Amino acid sequence: MKPGVIEYGKTSMTLANGSSVGISTTSSDAGRGDSCNCLVLDELAFIDNHLVESFWKSVYPIISSSKKSKIFIASTPNGTGNLFHDLYTNAIRGKNNWCASRIDWWEIPGRDDKWKQETITSLGSTEIFDQEFGCQFIETGESVLDEELVRKCSLTIRDPEHIFDDGMYKVWSLPNPERIYTVGVDISEGVGEAASVVQIFDITDLTEIEQVAVYHNNTISPYNFTTKLLEILYQWGTPPALIERNNCGAQVVDTLKNVHGYTNIVNYTPSKKQQYDRPGVIAHTNTKYKGVINMKYWLTEIYSVVLHDTNTLEELKTFVRYPNGTWKAAKGMNIQDDRVMSLIWSLMILETTITEQFFDVVQLDKHNKPSIIEKGYSDESMFSGSLSTYTNELLTDGYSTLPIFIDSETLGGAGENTPQSHEIDDLQEQGWKFA
Repeated sequence: MKPGVIEYGKTSMTLANGSSVGISTTSSDAGRGDSCNCLVLDELAFIDNHLVESFWKSVYPIISSSKKSKIFIASTPNGTGNLFHDLYTNAIRGKNNWCASRIDWWEIPGRDDKWKQETITSLGSTEIFDQEFGCQFIETGESVLDEELVRKCSLTIRDPEHIFDDGMYKVWSLPNPERIYTVGVDISEGVGEAASVVQIFDITDLTEIEQVAVYHNNTISPYNFTTKLLEILYQWGTPPALIERNNCGAQVVDTLKNVHGYTNIVNYTPSKKQQYDRPGVIAHTNTKYKGVINMKYWLTEIYSVVLHDTNTLEELKTFVRYPNGTWKAAKGMNIQDDRVMSLIWSLMILETTITEQFFDVVQLDKHNKPSIIEKGYSDESMFSGSLSTYTNELLTDGYSTLPIFIDSETLGGAGENTPQSHEIDDLQEQGWKFA
């Protein structure tokens, strides 16, 4: 026997015995003015910090009218330093009037160690499993690198072999057409604060992913950075590039594709249901989380990333998890994460679905990550001469000259007695040569 339903509504229902059930959205005034005997809050840990305080002040008084009223909170852990973490941990310690309980993954029928390993493989990270199924609060405020890994990374830090562009372009190994490269790009406004950064990695051997070059400039405009980025990409053989398109980044990405015809721009969205026909990546909580987990796999789980740039390592030390689960630079003066974000995007090209678009995946490892790859694009992708032909600031008094690019349209229209032909003749008379 059960009571009949008097009224059905979109957000509530009323039974014949006078009882009612209602739902509410998560807002700063949710439930304000109402009263109930039983309040259920779902996934409290995932309410943004800027909202959870006002939400809690609004819903908690709902049960204060009766001594028999109860609140049930059910949530997956989402880092530390948030309301759910505080309520749960203090309940465990007996420091509040809450009763704590947990349901572990092995308590669900049909879940065993085989299921666990298959799930970890599907998720791509033990850390994700520990949070989503293992009821673990992953520490917030922690750096992406622990002290031991910082020590290991510091062993490979060394000065660059070549420096160009007034110290902004550092190269540890010259471009080699026999090698495979990826490029990650973070773009700023160029007003002296955040920087536009290009990270280049040699991924020929996925057991030793080597940092080979870094470009870092916090004063270059997005317009001029587009030209600079194009030069760098051609120097390294037009490799796949994952470029952050937030804010002014969109104009750089779209100009590279639509004006300069650069074809190896990665289009990344984390969900197959949300594929967009636009190149690059939008950096938000979801994509950054996926990117950090992928970076941690290569950097901290299988230890295959070889860093040479001391500034990249310093930024990694201060790249921390915040209470809402996002990762970014720690708060403080002159602390940035531009080198880290471009590092993240460079390694994100090794996310299996992206790798398969640009390379031939010969073998996957036990976590379904690429372990052996070959070039999937034609070697006709040009290397614009060797950087060894450019002036290395380490061998000069500081004066350096990078190449001037003359596109095919200019050359095609440079017949005799045309302005273009005279300009080319003038350059050749000054000692310039075509690469």
